[in-house]
Amino acid sequence: MRRNLKTMIGVLTAVLMLTTSFGFAAGDVNPGPSGEVGMPQVTVKALSQTSVKVSWKAVKGAKGYVIYKSRTGEDYRRVKTLYGVLKTSFVDKNCRKNTSYRYQVFAFKYENGQRVYGESDWVSEVAGVQRPGVVVWAAGEGKIDITVNCKTEDEKVELYRSTAKDGKYKKIIAKKANGQLSYLDKNLKADKTYYYKAKSARTLGGKTYTSTWSSTASARASNISVSIAVEDLNQPGQKTDTFVYKLTMAEKSAPVTILFEENQGGFIWSGQKETESSHWTGSTVLYLYSYSADGKRFVKMTEDYLVEPGETVYLKFLSRDKVMYYEDCGLGLSVSFAGLPMIEGHLHLNGDGTGRYTDDYDI
Repeated sequence: MRRNLKTMIGVLTAVLMLTTSFGFAAGDVNPGPSGEVGMPQVTVKALSQTSVKVSWKAVKGAKGYVIYKSRTGEDYRRVKTLYGVLKTSFVDKNCRKNTSYRYQVFAFKYENGQRVYGESDWVSEVAGVQRPGVVVWAAGEGKIDITVNCKTEDEKVELYRSTAKDGKYKKIIAKKANGQLSYLDKNLKADKTYYYKAKSARTLGGKTYTSTWSSTASARASNISVSIAVEDLNQPGQKTDTFVYKLTMAEKSAPVTILFEENQGGFIWSGQKETESSHWTGSTVLYLYSYSADGKRFVKMTEDYLVEPGETVYLKFLSRDKVMYYEDCGLGLSVSFAGLPMIEGHLHLNGDGTGRYTDDYDI
């Protein structure tokens, strides 16, 4: 079926919702006993490919500060302890090239002879410049939409295009991205496949550093095509409060953002499960709880999740009550396409636990 996106507003019933939620947290860092000490306001600035300056505003009553560092956002280690109220910055010279770090700074003072600590936010910075990410999708006949995602806000992006993956690439745009560059490539040959890649440059301490190439992304200069395969991984007849579904985007499908809505209180998925037995027929509301790239290690959902063409994501849902899993399942899910209105459609799961959503959209 074909639809006109200019007149379309809606939701894709049968796919999902996640919300953007970003906050600072102390993570697993525990510098010591807690006390009534203020929290430093921390900023970071890369000085080179191997050094980052961490600065903060002085905390009233503090006798010193401890600085923690992490490459993963989890395994923090203490890198420096500074004594005195006038020391409000630290230059970390032991960074790996083109690597992202998180920093936390805790203020401390003494109560009854014991050192006590306040709380800390975390801030992140890249020592150098990391390669950008490129996402492309069909945007109508003769047009392709491109998004280049950078790791920092001060990068300049160069975007290149080719008619063959291993062919000669031509630079089509170079400009400051401010964290993300959006570009509509027009006047292309209709239904022809084009390939794109990008690199970023960043000036630090008067010297310009250039990233490695991004991965190559491709799309056809045609109307938007959506193809999502869904597999139900739950066991028929199993009594459970946990449900897992596998979603796979087709290689040529447009990218999809799964939307997480905090203001819904977690009630974001509804499913009705029925049986031919006369004993019980009913429905339940599920919470979207976590996602996984491999179906083994699940991460709690806290923000929007982008599924690119060819990628697979496993989604885990929880229900309030123990329920039986039945033969048929009507699922509801909302997704969006970057830069486009919400799209309305329907997904049907077959009796064997498989299903597919496929549609085309006219711009």
